[in-house]
Amino acid sequence: MIGGYGRRRPVPRPKQTVPDGVIEPFEGRSVRTTSGWVGGRVYEPWHARPSIGNVRGEHVSDEGLTIRVDAADLASPVDLASGGNGHGQWRCGAPISKARWIRSSLVEHGGLDAQAEELPAAHLAVATASGGLGRDAVYILEMRARRSVPSPDEAACAPLDLQLRSYRHFPTRGKVTDLAEVRTAESCLVAAASSKGIVEIFSMNSERRKEAVMVLCQGGVMKQGESVVSVTLTEDTAGRLVALGSAGSMGVFDLETGALLSSANDSSRMGFLCATSLEKSMVATGTACGRICLWDLRMNAMECAPATKLAFNLVHPHGDTRIRCMTADPASFTFVMAGTFRGELVTWDRRKGSEPVVGGGASSTGLRDARCLPVAQAIAHTGSIWDVRVVGNRPGTLLSAGEDGHALLWNYQTAAARRGSGGSLGPTDLWSGSISSSDVHILHKDQYSSCNSLDVAPNSNVLACASESGILTLSLMA
Repeated sequence: MIGGYGRRRPVPRPKQTVPDGVIEPFEGRSVRTTSGWVGGRVYEPWHARPSIGNVRGEHVSDEGLTIRVDAADLASPVDLASGGNGHGQWRCGAPISKARWIRSSLVEHGGLDAQAEELPAAHLAVATASGGLGRDAVYILEMRARRSVPSPDEAACAPLDLQLRSYRHFPTRGKVTDLAEVRTAESCLVAAASSKGIVEIFSMNSERRKEAVMVLCQGGVMKQGESVVSVTLTEDTAGRLVALGSAGSMGVFDLETGALLSSANDSSRMGFLCATSLEKSMVATGTACGRICLWDLRMNAMECAPATKLAFNLVHPHGDTRIRCMTADPASFTFVMAGTFRGELVTWDRRKGSEPVVGGGASSTGLRDARCLPVAQAIAHTGSIWDVRVVGNRPGTLLSAGEDGHALLWNYQTAAARRGSGGSLGPTDLWSGSISSSDVHILHKDQYSSCNSLDVAPNSNVLACASESGILTLSLMA
């Protein structure tokens, strides 16, 4: 593997084509759960063709934006709609490591109305990671969309005319490994985790200032040479930011003052790789040894506690895999979904491990307890899964981005309906069941490079996919 174990890199592959209007099913392995192999089949992408159709409610549509825009052309507004190929692309000169919609800018305007002709401004944070070529930066793209809707019945699949009005450029000190939106009462901030072992926080309110308004993790929080690989915010009102290091360091910071509230250092887990916030003060972290650790961050904010409290562990059946990314359903944080280095999408039910499992090493007796094993596993991608996201306005819908260049949609709602679940489906009914190839669709495909990140704008259908080739693709999901 070029560049070290688990590092992103372009993956050459032959061009795959499919005649217009032809939908080919995915074939491959069966879905595996903790109880063994079950019915249904999951595809292997190197044998796959796009499963995108034009029938609303059945297949994901990629109709929407159209043309490619070079960064040099962004001084004036640029229309991303005139060709008709179903997507729009923004190109920069470095690999894009992360793309995240700014939630507060959309929530403030009530989201993107599916039937509105003039849509409000939306902001997208994009991070580049050139690896020392001088192009490491965070971009804030401001977009406005206009929709031509012949009739309300056709609103769901009407194309968007997306206009990129402006963008802001924030140079960073190192490769950006993760992004997180920081919501405060006075301003909207973006936190960028850096390979230099720091977290830089930039303000979207300042028109001219390009340097960070706050820099965290300075002063020995991270070990020498350790990168900050993930940054997340707690869901409570305490305003705490959690930074995780590649060698096992953790720092919890107060967003108002930037003060270090708590720190931990545990190299026995081979270092952190990802994190996501859960309910209140709970945070889930993914490690390089196949474990998800759940942390309770409640503490005395006036003191620097020696370490946070480990609640319990969720364990992958095979400890030799890496948890590359993770997410949770904001409607119910009971289920934690993670993507692995092997291309698996793994789902844990936290209620199975509600009793604390104490112990540090992988040889601890409690860590192989059935309560902590996943309820479902499905192999979908060739290579690592780099990003997973839950679509908030579509219950039971999850997206994944992989090293194979694919952005996939996982429809757990159709899987639950096929099982015959009657009445209203809750999160428990949606995420706990098995999924088959008919429930998974390709949203985006990059034939020659990795799909590093993806995100869907809240209350809208606009999907952003970021690639290793430095192209940001925007498309409209039906």
